[in-house]
Amino acid sequence: MLKTKIQYTTGFITMIMLTTLALPAPSLAQNVQSGIVITRTPYLSISTLPASFTFGSATTAGSAQNVFSNGDDNLPGTTNLISVRDTRDSGGFILQAQASDFTSGTNAFSASNLRIATSGTLASGTEPENELLKNNIFYLYGYAGKPDDADTENATTPIFAASSKFGQISTFNAIESRPAQNRLNAPVDVISACLPATSGRVGTMATGVAFNLNVPAYTQAGDYHSTITYTVMDFTQDQCP
Repeated sequence: MLKTKIQYTTGFITMIMLTTLALPAPSLAQNVQSGIVITRTPYLSISTLPASFTFGSATTAGSAQNVFSNGDDNLPGTTNLISVRDTRDSGGFILQAQASDFTSGTNAFSASNLRIATSGTLASGTEPENELLKNNIFYLYGYAGKPDDADTENATTPIFAASSKFGQISTFNAIESRPAQNRLNAPVDVISACLPATSGRVGTMATGVAFNLNVPAYTQAGDYHSTITYTVMDFTQDQCP
């Protein structure tokens, strides 16, 4: 069975600092804890992650086998959505994904066999409440930008799928032949949203994600695991790509 767990990292985090102090007493020692929560406002953060998922099972012998996280239907937004919230109103950001190699005990194969695709076409009734869908990116309800401003023009998802057939290898091949890097052994740009410091966003942006795994021929039997890490960081330039 092939499974994929999901974790994420962000450029800015909430830190909790905890100290413990032993107070002397005539006959009783007590531990007293004090804590402080430090938050950054305004901030840039991942606000919604896709659900963990499994590819099910695969059987390989002399040939590789392709398996998929989703079938030939639109993605369910309830489980396949990733979103970034930016309240800084200055500069842009980039959201990237990368996976660790698949391992089962001492056996392993490369994360280069795992590919990702994005889509703004979600299953009916599972779309997030949004102000706008543009370039396969949702601008969620409450987004403060204007639909035709440069803040939306400069935001793209380079690995968008032109087809909603997420159970077909051709959907993922078409992204790679664009060309666009969608193999997760290296960082993949999921949302590229550069802005100059004189422009900014206040709100949440999201897109749907799906995956294809090519299980190599003669892979040893086992329960293989990989971890996908999402990272959001500042992407501010005077001249954006």
